[in-house]
Formats: sequence, C-alpha cells, structure tokens
Amino acid sequence: MKITIGVTTHDEDEQTLRKTLKSIRRAARRAWCLYEVVVHLDDGAEETRGFLRKFVRHRRVRLVENCFRDPGKSRNCITQMAKGEYIVFVDGDDLISPNYIRRMYQALRKNRDAEIVVHPEASLTFGESNEWVLWRMHASLERDLEAFILFGKNRWVASLAGPREIFLKHPYIASERGFGHEDYALNIALSANGVKHLIAKDVMYFYRKKANSQLKMNTERCVTEPYNDLFDFRVWKDYVISRDSFHTRVNFDESEKVSRSLFREWQKGARWEPGLTPAKEKVERVPVYDTDGYSYTGEAYLKLCRQINEKPGCVVMADVISEEVREFLSSVVGSVAVVMTEPISGTEEALERASMIRYGDAISALTEPDQDLLLTRLIVQLGATKLKVFDKGRGQKWLDEHKDLVEGLFEVL
Repeated sequence: MKITIGVTTHDEDEQTLRKTLKSIRRAARRAWCLYEVVVHLDDGAEETRGFLRKFVRHRRVRLVENCFRDPGKSRNCITQMAKGEYIVFVDGDDLISPNYIRRMYQALRKNRDAEIVVHPEASLTFGESNEWVLWRMHASLERDLEAFILFGKNRWVASLAGPREIFLKHPYIASERGFGHEDYALNIALSANGVKHLIAKDVMYFYRKKANSQLKMNTERCVTEPYNDLFDFRVWKDYVISRDSFHTRVNFDESEKVSRSLFREWQKGARWEPGLTPAKEKVERVPVYDTDGYSYTGEAYLKLCRQINEKPGCVVMADVISEEVREFLSSVVGSVAVVMTEPISGTEEALERASMIRYGDAISALTEPDQDLLLTRLIVQLGATKLKVFDKGRGQKWLDEHKDLVEGLFEVL
C-alpha cells in the first residue's frame, strides 16, 4: 500500500461529507498508485455515521469510530491504523484539487530518502461568511527565519502529506491542559526536529470555515502550544533579524496572485461546490494571506529574549515594582523573571537576582490576540515551575483565561 488518505470527521452533514469524499476519490484515482481511505469518525452525529456506514462498502475505504472529541487524537489514530507508506490528511468538510494526491505523492517519492512533509501551494478559505481568503504557502526557510515566523503564525494549513514513520515519530498533541492548535504544534515540532516542509506546486486545498470549528473553539479557549526548543530564548538572543534583512532573505514571487496552472486546478476543484467557481473578477479581488509575511509578534519576542539573564525557577507578573514585589523577590530562592505587564519608565532601576522583561513596552504594534499569544508563549518558554501574579489587571485576566495551562505547569504562589 502506497498511500493512506486519512479523513477526520465529526458531525458533518451528508451533503458536505459526500462532496469531500467525491473530491478525494477523484484525486486518488488520478494518483496512479495503490491507495486506501481511512475515515475516522470522532464522536460522530447519527446522520454522519449512517452515511459513512453505507459509503465504506467500497473496498478501498475503512471506517474507524472513537469518542476522542479531539482532532489530534483522531489523526494519531489514523496513523496507527494506516497501511500506506505515506499518509495524506484531509478534514471531512474540505475539498482538494484533482491533482492533490498525485502531486503530493510525487514530491514524497522524489525525496524518499529525506525527512520531509509536503503542503499544498495554496488554500482557499470559504464558507461561513461567504468571503474568500487565499493562503499562499512556502517551503522551509533557514532555522532562525523559520522560528521567527512560526512564533507568530502557522505557516501551513492542517492538510499535509508525509511518510507514516514521521507521524509516528512526531504525533499530534492532544487539545487539553491548556494546549491546542494541534496542526500548528505539529509544524513547530517538525521544524524544530529538522523535518523539511516542501510545497506541491499548483496544488490547492479548499478549507471550509465553520462557526463551530475546532480552530475557533481553541482560539476562544486561549490555548497555546507546548514548550519547544525552536523558541528557546537562549538561542534567540543570538538571532539578528531586522525588517530590512528579513525582506532581503525571504523572497517570493508576487508577480501573480494565482498562476494559470493553479487557476485551472481551482476550476476543476470547484466542481463539487459551485459557489467556489473562480470568476476572473472575483479572483482579482480575493485577499491574499502570505504565510511568509513579517512577524511583528516574532519581533517583540526577540526583544524580550534579550532581556532574560537566565532560566528562572519562578515567574512574577507585575504592573509596577512595588515594595510588595521587592519584598517577595528578596524572599525567593533561585532565579526569577519579572514580566512587566504594563509600560514602565526608562528610569526603572534594575532588579537584583531577577530579569526584568518589559512585555508592556513591546506590544504596542500587536493586536489583542497577538498580545495574549506573546505573553502566553513567553511564560511557557521561560520554563519556570512557580508563578506569582501581583498585577490585578492584565496579569489577573491572563491567569483567569489560562487556568488549565497554569494548573498543569505551575505552582501558583
């Protein structure tokens, strides 16, 4: 068996799921290789279950049922069940271009001796609001640039292909204890461990945006990704990345939004969803999200890393250095990092035995979600085991919104 196409499903209606499976079947038949489809139904709705049990009568399709309520665990289950040498993951409500499986497989076979995964060149977000957004994706960069961009945003969508052995070696994380965004966390882990991300040219993924998607729920729950060496502040201190040098080192073709060959695959892929037909005037107006854009969140984190003297045993969150804070610092055994949650005056004196991290001074250019992302990942990456919050504003709000994460990582003093 060469390829396992893993499809994760939950409560998709029959009409949506039928479109997805037809899209996959057409692409698989054009791949000209032996394949199977493993459909994982996770805590599925009765309508979804009834349709799938009829569909799996096809000899190339297997149905696996569980009640994980977790997309990461679902994909790990598919990895365990897969008979293919390679796995392609597709969500149960999305669509793929007709050349999707063939181009992914060709890229994997061409690089069979390397540790790689393959992503589509483009992804079109559609659905909920009837607004399109076109994602453009790119291959791996040098490690410092890769880390710099990945700190603030995911460079690739959830659908990807790779050797089964890689997914066994680097499983998806579970969305629990304050952690989540399983596809983002996987991409970070793969980059950290030297796995290269390649792009299958002229290949398109169609991502259906839903009001109750796992991505939206994870965002509302304020989850983050686990500690990773890719974001180790001790390594980041030596990075030299400016806005000018970034744009010099990261080059991509902006001459055309959609190439002719990609446009043709878009037309073919829209067969199952008439509303996706790429009328020329609409394509010209569609906003483009380039995943290699400059990361202002990465820029802010880089500034903060240079303010950290050593790995702390305790993290303190404070808006001002009050006498209460100083008294606490004098009583703590071991190294401490004080995260200043609000801007402070330039005359603030240095602290003995503690790193003063001026988070409040670094966030003016960031949106509110990115401010939370920066603060959360900073605190996780510091690697401390104790936490003390003096700030009754931003600090207390953060503590309230990240209870699961805090409970699993820290002794709160």
